[in-house]
Amino acid sequence: MSRKIKFRARAAVNDKVNGIKKCDWVYGSFVESGCDAPCIIFGDGEQIEIDRNTLGQFVNILDMDGEEIYEGHELLFCDDDGDSYPIGVVKWCDKDVAFVACDGNGYNWFGSSGAVAADYYSHNIKTL
Repeated sequence: MSRKIKFRARAAVNDKVNGIKKCDWVYGSFVESGCDAPCIIFGDGEQIEIDRNTLGQFVNILDMDGEEIYEGHELLFCDDDGDSYPIGVVKWCDKDVAFVACDGNGYNWFGSSGAVAADYYSHNIKTL
């Protein structure tokens, strides 16, 4: 199985050359050491300073619209009747050694055996 390791974060500065404004989402590889500030490397090796508090890793699952789900995403569960329910925010859980989305009642959508549930239900999961 091939796993994509990539990140997203909000830009901390403007980058006129690449058309990126402060607070735009940027996607790529995360670099912290050797830089003056945490950065995302994107494109052909360009890098931009990011807001570390917005950094999130891709969890290798797509939502029902084919959008990539990242750590920090808020998720909805959409049932077959067209109703939607908040699931929670995706985060890393050391206990499960996995990304989880807790519903506030302790139910993990991705943790432990939840990884199987996330793949099964991804056609009903939507990012906000």
